[in-house]
Amino acid sequence: MTDDAVRSRPGTRLFAQPVSSHGRQFATVVASLSLAPYRQTEEIAVVALARSRCADE
Repeated sequence: MTDDAVRSRPGTRLFAQPVSSHGRQFATVVASLSLAPYRQTEEIAVVALARSRCADE
């Protein structure tokens, strides 16, 4: 996690990036990212790995 990333509730990550011009901050851009697709991919990979290990036995 970078300095500009702020952890919010579980399953979601918030990112905040200050916007500056001529050395003065005039805004902050905030974006939210759901971690659900990454967790689902992780679960699929674990199941696939377990199945491949069972097939090798």
